Amino acid sequence: MPIRTSVVGASTSDTKSFSTPTISARRDQPPRSDRYAIFFFANYMNDVEEVSLNFPGVEYAGGEEKWIAAEAPKGHPDWNSGGTYRHANATALEYDKDMQFRLNSWSYDYSRFTKPFYYGRAERGMVFILMFNKTFSQNDQIRFSLFKFKVPRHPRPAWDFQYVINKVEEDREYGFKGRLVWKRFVSAQDCLKEHEKWQSESTVEGN
Repeated sequence: MPIRTSVVGASTSDTKSFSTPTISARRDQPPRSDRYAIFFFANYMNDVEEVSLNFPGVEYAGGEEKWIAAEAPKGHPDWNSGGTYRHANATALEYDKDMQFRLNSWSYDYSRFTKPFYYGRAERGMVFILMFNKTFSQNDQIRFSLFKFKVPRHPRPAWDFQYVINKVEEDREYGFKGRLVWKRFVSAQDCLKEHEKWQSESTVEGN
């Protein structure tokens, strides 16, 4: 459901739960045992108050959990107007030798998120909160992406996410569940409470 921040009033709020259609790996030939699959979900925003993605995370290995304002800075050799953040327990995806387009495959070493949700500050005092029922496991994982193709000319980032199947196996089903909350921004702690409320109603898979 597209939400246009330029026409939605500040008092408007909405909550949507969603899940992927079941993903089943079935091919004429079995996939390679070391082959992963990335499913990328793009969310192009209209004007926002802050470009960053915000989530509980760590800035380095063994670091204390804190609020991270992720701005997808330059630095990685494959950087192209943004980048991807992985869970604290996840490892980087290895590239195939013949992979040329790495925009959605690489991820920052740090910062990393510790809880499977993020929020972004939209215009008119609104907040966009996106949460998931899993973080990272040996089977699959969620990753957060921020791309700034229109920034700074326009404050219109892409607040995206990825669902990654770490090792595709034939005749096996995969998928995830999530919830989107659109409401007036109160505080980071209030966003955390929205996640905790949903978490108490469901089960978060992974570490």
